[in-house]
Amino acid sequence: MNTFLFEHPFNRKAFRIALLSFGIGTSLLLLFLITRNGLFVVIGIYYTLIAIIVNALTGLKLIKNLITDTTKYETLYTLLILLLNIPITVLYIHIVLLPI
Repeated sequence: MNTFLFEHPFNRKAFRIALLSFGIGTSLLLLFLITRNGLFVVIGIYYTLIAIIVNALTGLKLIKNLITDTTKYETLYTLLILLLNIPITVLYIHIVLLPI
């Protein structure tokens, strides 16, 4: 979906944050799986902590917009896209810790 289809500017920004979080997390996982370098695990842990904070703040703003704005379906869709990163992150952590 093209991000220019969002009417509300914050929904566009939140959608990009969700995609960026997914992209960076996936890249770090793939780099670890290819190289088996523990440095990518350390970077991934720090990245995950930062992503949790950024995504939580973004999610809270989306919930506020869901309550107050008129673009409810668009905001709900954006919030669901953002929340999809949670099970993906849990899966990625499981994949990294599986060999241990």
